[in-house]
Amino acid sequence: MEILFNTSNLTFREEYDEFDEFIQRKNSLKDLKVDEIRDLFDLISKYMSSKDSGIKDTLIENELGFIIFWLKKSNINKMLNINFEDYSYLDNPKLSLKDDTVIYARPLGNAVHWIAGNVPVLGIISLFQTLITKNKSVVKVPNSFKNVLPDILKDLKDSNFFQGKSKDHLDILLDSIFVIYIDRDDKESQIILSKYADIRIAWGGSEAMENIAELPKRINTRDIIFGPKLSLSYISKDSINKRSELEELCQKITDDVFAFNQAGCNAPHNIILEKGFKYSLDDFSTALGIQFANRAKRSKQEINPMLGFNLLIKKFIYQSNPSNNVYEGEDNQWNIFTSSKIDELESPLFSRNVFVSEIESINSLGKLLPTNVQSIGLKVHENDKLNVIKALSDYGVDRFPEIGKMSIYNHPWDGYLPLQQTIKWISTN
Repeated sequence: MEILFNTSNLTFREEYDEFDEFIQRKNSLKDLKVDEIRDLFDLISKYMSSKDSGIKDTLIENELGFIIFWLKKSNINKMLNINFEDYSYLDNPKLSLKDDTVIYARPLGNAVHWIAGNVPVLGIISLFQTLITKNKSVVKVPNSFKNVLPDILKDLKDSNFFQGKSKDHLDILLDSIFVIYIDRDDKESQIILSKYADIRIAWGGSEAMENIAELPKRINTRDIIFGPKLSLSYISKDSINKRSELEELCQKITDDVFAFNQAGCNAPHNIILEKGFKYSLDDFSTALGIQFANRAKRSKQEINPMLGFNLLIKKFIYQSNPSNNVYEGEDNQWNIFTSSKIDELESPLFSRNVFVSEIESINSLGKLLPTNVQSIGLKVHENDKLNVIKALSDYGVDRFPEIGKMSIYNHPWDGYLPLQQTIKWISTN
């Protein structure tokens, strides 16, 4: 167990004692109003984008710029209003807007976050969500994120940007955060984390989720699991009419694909065109390849040997079939695999590799979907959108963002209203 961020000035002989002190520490977030925490988030957003910020490079290098916009007052207000009919229930008991029951929303206590290493922005979003509902938070960071979150928090702590009441509120916020690194083989420390958690929030793959689920926990501990899911994009035949619209569409697909190199569950791996689409598979893939190539010039990625081997095999399979085609980026920086016939969705290769194919109808697509689809990015005629959503949600799909906005984290997420899972309701009747 390695403590990476803790505001305590006490001296400890053991890391476990330092962790125990944090768990026992008074939760002063309860004394702040939600609007005060929201306004502090907004000020943190302003600081991160200001000339005074010492973490601009850290945010850019780790693709964390999205957090600046996510912390803005307008976004936090939107999130609160989606989760609660009246978020002032989080501050004081009051009569419900719907009946005569007195309602009060209280934090569950200690939120423990297990953060995946593939999409670091989730670690910060996950943390701030539990803070807005006034829970103390322990964040177990992966090795790839070991210095990033602690550096951000230390920079906030040392900054002179925050003065007066905002400085007091920031101190309370930072006192409510504990960042820790635990080696994956350190089962004892994992068990300690789990036993102290009132909420366990986990992001990651199947193996990681299963390992966390097996850890002992208190009977009333609440689990919020964001496990492995898949996403794709669907484009209807009448969604565009001219070349400029095709180019704009391909730019938006590129935004979705290049975000974290498809490591997030919300990145598309299959691009499905409805038959009758104005442009052929080859025309579409050529236009998409131009956008991929332009973006790759500005953002190089390392190709590990295993991915290189998998791409070699997949290219051989596709190029052996005359009805298929492959559009290749330089040094495997991207690849587009096209197929005019589809019997099942292709499994992800990640790292900017997509499969483009045609489908007869929206119902035909539904029958091909696996059970773990998170998002389907849509480019459909506005009059058809609700019918498409209604049809495909019957197959278990959670989200239908517009193409180009698939990587934007909003609520609901994975079928949850997450803030609702981080509080308990107090009532009179």
